Amino acid sequence: MTDVYHPSRVIALRKMLLFAGLGYPLAGLAQYTPGNLVVVQVGDGSPFTTTTVVTRLVEYSPAGVVQHTLPLNASGSDNKLTNTDNSPSEGMLTLSADGRYLLTTGYNAPVGTAAASATAATVGRTVARISGSRSVDISTVLPDAFSGNSIRSAASLDGSAYWVAGVGASTGLRYAAAGAGTSTGLSTTVNNTRVVRIVRNNVYFSTGAGTPGIYLLGPASNTGAGQAATLLIGTGAGSSPYGFVLLDRNPAIAGPDAAYIADENTGINKWAFDGSTWARVGALATNVRGLTGTLNPDGSVVLYATTRSSAGSNELVTATDTNPANAPISSPTTTSLFKAPTNVALRGVEFAPGTAVVLPVALSSVEARRTASGVQLRWTTASEQHSAHFEVQRSLDGRTFTTVASALAAGASQLPRAYAALDATAPTAALYYRLRQVDRDGSARYSAVMPLAARAELRAGAYPNPTRDLVTVLDGSVAGQLAEVRDLHGRAVRSTPLAADGRLSLAGLPAGTYALLLNGRFHQLISKIE
Repeated sequence: MTDVYHPSRVIALRKMLLFAGLGYPLAGLAQYTPGNLVVVQVGDGSPFTTTTVVTRLVEYSPAGVVQHTLPLNASGSDNKLTNTDNSPSEGMLTLSADGRYLLTTGYNAPVGTAAASATAATVGRTVARISGSRSVDISTVLPDAFSGNSIRSAASLDGSAYWVAGVGASTGLRYAAAGAGTSTGLSTTVNNTRVVRIVRNNVYFSTGAGTPGIYLLGPASNTGAGQAATLLIGTGAGSSPYGFVLLDRNPAIAGPDAAYIADENTGINKWAFDGSTWARVGALATNVRGLTGTLNPDGSVVLYATTRSSAGSNELVTATDTNPANAPISSPTTTSLFKAPTNVALRGVEFAPGTAVVLPVALSSVEARRTASGVQLRWTTASEQHSAHFEVQRSLDGRTFTTVASALAAGASQLPRAYAALDATAPTAALYYRLRQVDRDGSARYSAVMPLAARAELRAGAYPNPTRDLVTVLDGSVAGQLAEVRDLHGRAVRSTPLAADGRLSLAGLPAGTYALLLNGRFHQLISKIE
């Protein structure tokens, strides 16, 4: 029987987006679930004392339910990452431009250190890179960055180098290769920087010093010293901007034309660009510091933020804006998802690796199928913006990928577009595929990974599918095989050894689409109906 990965039911039910990564873990749960949120959490409940405390990354579902906690502090002589407990400007979080890594910063110091006031030569400033498999790299410790002051955030194109923000004597942004022991001062016009992001291959940052606002440093390809930053959005006297989301909603206007800015004094502010001038068009009253958001295919924007607090016990909140880019925010207020315990603070918030903040392409279907000529890849986009081409990438282990085929993209389209590519040299072993979509400016996004069974393992499917309560697994001798049913967040909702008749009960599970695994290997998608 032909082996097919075809998540059409997932797409219909979940409105799956290319590069939004709303897939599910296929081999255990030791990885982030794209579409979930990750928050930097500092403190362990002990009273704040102006010294460094434990720093963790906490994963939440979009509903605010804790999924996983990852400590960033190493022990012994290894590099460390801690943050100052009462310094809410520290511990911001970003997603690399290619969507594969989380980036955050801190101090190479044990808990209880007065790190921010120490020289960088004494207490190095640490950059952390966290992959989708929750692998933490804190090999980058800088002895020449933000000496005697705070390090606040980092950004990256692809995890190989970092743009780092903080308070410097002469430069507010610095650049360092991953694993490097030195850095280069970039910005000369603004020395006090907060959150740095790379959007469409350009480097932006926020500041509350001097003229507060969002600044453009320039193309990420320019890593030389002594660059002058340009004010993009002046947020006005009395403002104090931190996190921000820049969106490109109008193809007729070059670069970002919509912005949401987290301000600890004035709330979440919405700005619109008409091609010549940025104007503030609305705000939510909740005062926040950390901020991320995503643009949906219907034009709505979903925002997640952490509220202002210097003593912890702050909140993770959300809001949805369904109004056009040049209209006020439709939501009258934010909704609280999670409140931190006493003496625990939530700092930066970001989507998990594999999730795109800006979606240049919306996918309506995707398929990987073994044929006599090789593996045939087919995908359809519902809309495209600035797309240049697609690359089909193959892996034997789901981690290391090689490009095996490519296809030119439409560029800009609001109509459905169908694509196909053949991997004629595909081996018979179990394989993993993903799409790499490259924009005209060179930036890239990755799709969720698609598994494909080995040719020798092609098996009949479970039937009936869809079903109400019971499926029968056809796979030769199934007796004793461990059948596992997972929801689309990768959580196991049922696990049982199969009897000789191969029957598997779905009774008690809500209607929806699930992944069926046999002995830990992906088998197929099954749909339960009422």
